[in-house]
Amino acid sequence: FGSKEYPVEKFWFKKNGVFPENLSSSARIVITTANGTVDDLKVGEVVVGDNTDLAEPLPNQIRIISENSKCVETTNERYIEIGDDGAILAKVYDNTIKEYDLTNIGGDNRSAIEIMSGVFQDFRALSNVTMSNLLERIGGNVFRNCANLKEITLPSRDVKLGGAVFHSCINLERIYNTENIIEVGEWCFGACSKLSAPLNLPKVQSIPKYVTTDSNVYIISFGSMEYPVKKLEGQFATGVYWNNFASNGMLFIVTENGQASDVENVSQIQGLNVYYSTMDISICETENEMY
Repeated sequence: FGSKEYPVEKFWFKKNGVFPENLSSSARIVITTANGTVDDLKVGEVVVGDNTDLAEPLPNQIRIISENSKCVETTNERYIEIGDDGAILAKVYDNTIKEYDLTNIGGDNRSAIEIMSGVFQDFRALSNVTMSNLLERIGGNVFRNCANLKEITLPSRDVKLGGAVFHSCINLERIYNTENIIEVGEWCFGACSKLSAPLNLPKVQSIPKYVTTDSNVYIISFGSMEYPVKKLEGQFATGVYWNNFASNGMLFIVTENGQASDVENVSQIQGLNVYYSTMDISICETENEMY
């Protein structure tokens, strides 16, 4: 909706969540406003779930931008192009591709700022993905079952990962720039059987119920002095959160005061080697040791 010349001025949701709840879960509503903010919009009849205040968080399907947008479709892909700001990649169709450059979508030097759910799921030939440093969010299942993907470098900026992003990437050995992840969904690194490098997530303040299974990762750290962990999601019993995790696995949690009591739902942790600290965790690795 809207463009730079004709920005959207009024925001209206039909009651009972008819719009946008009946859209596909992978759909996105892109709204161009004068300044790219919610504040530009006048409130009509607004119902977002149980919320009636526009200041409340909008559904994930809503994205507000400030430049022109248009939907572009080629033989192998469809995406929304956003002026000079990048593109929201909607879906790639050719699952035989081996390489994909998210900094050059459509051969027009456009960089993706969001990869929507399932875009590369089951692309078993995909071995190399060039990330855009404009990328803000990688949706759920984006690289699920990409069996030929061996390593990947995340953007050098804050990025959110949805659920099961790398699930069943059975040859994935290394993920670089994990220190830039600010949100991680359930099963994000699940069933990555060759993933062995430590996962250092210093900006993640809410730990999901499940993170990794069937992998050789045995050190995971969450939080930092700047971003202390505040919440655990769900139950972390042995055989659930650490399912097939190394028996000597260690979980490091940085909290505000270095105490378990700083963390909501901390009592749900059972049977894990858990260490709390107020100091930032630095995981070092050499050829023969890790510390």
